[in-house]
Amino acid sequence: MNKNGCAVFNLHRGSKLFNRTILTLETVFDNVDLYGSKTKGNAIAVAYNGPSKPISELNKTADSLQNQYNFFYNLKDLSGIRFNIVVDQKQKALTDDFAPVNFLNAIQEHNEKTGD
Repeated sequence: MNKNGCAVFNLHRGSKLFNRTILTLETVFDNVDLYGSKTKGNAIAVAYNGPSKPISELNKTADSLQNQYNFFYNLKDLSGIRFNIVVDQKQKALTDDFAPVNFLNAIQEHNEKTGD
């Protein structure tokens, strides 16, 4: 990622890992902007370093990129579906040595075996 770049993630808001994923992104990037999605239950996280960008600057960049690349989902619509969440800081960020997805998979396998 270049100095002025960003990383974009498609996340499922209903996942038990959603808040931990946001917390993890916040430990790596200076800014994490969240946007709703036309797909029910999804969210788009845009993570970047440096100072936070005001909506006016983001809209100008979105217009320019949309006009240049004609994305299927119009970037101009994103500012209207931006949202914020407060993540419980008591949760653990995801790391290589703490991946709760393994724990959740184990619960699912156990429930399938016992019929719960």
